[in-house]
Amino acid sequence: MAGAETKITHICMVAASKIGAVVFKNVRGMFLTPDGSRKVQAGLQIRGSSDLIGWKAIEITPEMVGTKVAVFVAIEVKTATGRIRSEQRIFIENVLKAGGIAGVARCEKDVHLVLDMWHEVH
Repeated sequence: MAGAETKITHICMVAASKIGAVVFKNVRGMFLTPDGSRKVQAGLQIRGSSDLIGWKAIEITPEMVGTKVAVFVAIEVKTATGRIRSEQRIFIENVLKAGGIAGVARCEKDVHLVLDMWHEVH
């Protein structure tokens, strides 16, 4: 399954870029060091943090015409049958409550829905 999710992740990253978002792969987990002696964690140190994180520049208010702000973006990438863990759902909900952009993407179309959703709410 990792291969399928990796392919979807790449598709989602390209789609986000085309829409003007800047996202990075949030590699999170335990890894062996090159000498195999210990494990280290990488990525955001928050359980459930999304696979793709970054920002999207948004133009705001008439008084600030031309000014842009970076709005935090978190996209959880899943295969067509992949399930969202509770801590992943909580992370997405917290980003949304704080005014960020967040959601689940299983294909390129989902990336558009997640990134466009912010404009509908704000």
